Amino acid sequence: MQAFLSKPKFDKKFIYSSPTTLYQEFANAYAYNKMSITCNPRPNKQAMVNEINAEWKKIKSEKNRRFN
Repeated sequence: MQAFLSKPKFDKKFIYSSPTTLYQEFANAYAYNKMSITCNPRPNKQAMVNEINAEWKKIKSEKNRRFN
């Protein structure tokens, strides 16, 4: 296959190599989603972690609002 036709390989465990909590699974899934959308297999990890934390806070606050 020609190089320009091949897809970039995205790491499904970009942030945590062996996730054990729901947050870690979310972080890996979110990072994989962002990498595939932007077609960037090596994004800045620190920026990605900051974005993941912000998104996780939104989800946690939304969850608390639903159950209260």
